[in-house]
Amino acid sequence: MSTRRGPCIGLHGPNGTLVRFWPLDPRPEDIHIASIAKSLGCEPRFCGQTESPWQVALHSVETSYVPNEDGSEPTPEEQFERLGHDASEGTGLRDFPAPYRRHPDMGMGTYEEAHELVMSAYAAKYNMAPLFWKKPHVKHADAMLYRTEARDFRQPGTWHDPTLTGPTLPYRLQASTPQEAECRFLERFIELCVATGRTEAANEGMLALEQITQSAVTVETHVEAAVNLGLQLLGNWLLEPAIPRVSKTDNFGV
Repeated sequence: MSTRRGPCIGLHGPNGTLVRFWPLDPRPEDIHIASIAKSLGCEPRFCGQTESPWQVALHSVETSYVPNEDGSEPTPEEQFERLGHDASEGTGLRDFPAPYRRHPDMGMGTYEEAHELVMSAYAAKYNMAPLFWKKPHVKHADAMLYRTEARDFRQPGTWHDPTLTGPTLPYRLQASTPQEAECRFLERFIELCVATGRTEAANEGMLALEQITQSAVTVETHVEAAVNLGLQLLGNWLLEPAIPRVSKTDNFGV
């Protein structure tokens, strides 16, 4: 029996393996970017109540591009911090809406504790500043994306939040499939790891991305084989000589 605190779940790990994770007792070695990318690629924003599919992975990617409040471009390190600001949601903690988390009647204290612990483990794994997810530049970019997402994916007036007032991005966000969202997150992770000198982390991201590509090729191959088999069977059926129909009045020469 494990001596680690709290519940344990299984997460998608490197090379398709299953890894065990304790959200109330996480360690840096428990953090795998493959797990986080997989979950964030499938995790919807706004509880899934959007006009088009929009995942936390894409939210994270777009947040990394948001200009600073003064209009300047964030540094590569700041972009890397923004990309990982929701990493805990990629470990099974999910993207709970802020009204749920903040209301005392919801009893979310333990969830918030787990969030802080997992984020600290993520920061330690990738040599990031402590509490990086609480930095003003991260909060600014996150709020900008939040307002833009509400504009592009929510019906007007269906998401009541006073923080929705304010500037939005000058372009519209584009929906994507979960696998595409997962790949975009990993591609951005690799790019920023290279830009910030995190060679080992970049290699980890490339292995995770390669695994997705191999899986996609395997699925595509199976689909192509099934289609070809179907076409072959259809062609054989069409080429078979027609079987003459026997008339009820045919006396067979009698």
